[in-house]
Amino acid sequence: MKKNNCAALRRYYRNIYSWLPCPGRLKKMILSNIRENVEAYLQGNPQADIEQIRAHFGTPQELAASYVADLDMPNLLKELRIGRRVMTAVTAGLLAILLLWGCGIAAVVAEQHAVISGYYAIVP
Repeated sequence: MKKNNCAALRRYYRNIYSWLPCPGRLKKMILSNIRENVEAYLQGNPQADIEQIRAHFGTPQELAASYVADLDMPNLLKELRIGRRVMTAVTAGLLAILLLWGCGIAAVVAEQHAVISGYYAIVP
């Protein structure tokens, strides 16, 4: 396979990986299986380019969908739910930090305004 086709094949694999809605370990296992199949295809067709590979195996979305259809749905849904909870917790944490930072900035601005306006008493 030519050098530019190797780059296209890496993008193809990356795209498949991004379309798989499962945990990382399972994604790696599925992608390894796909790579083995593509390598076997390339041994039989050494001049094949990325378009021929897409025609033979399908688009990344189609490949991901075919593997997801074979997965155990309750476990997949459980993993997706856990991922959603983690994302929610991270988002809530970031919002809390942003809110605290905003309150701190507001307090400093209010204090500076009081000092400038003369309402702030300095006791010796």
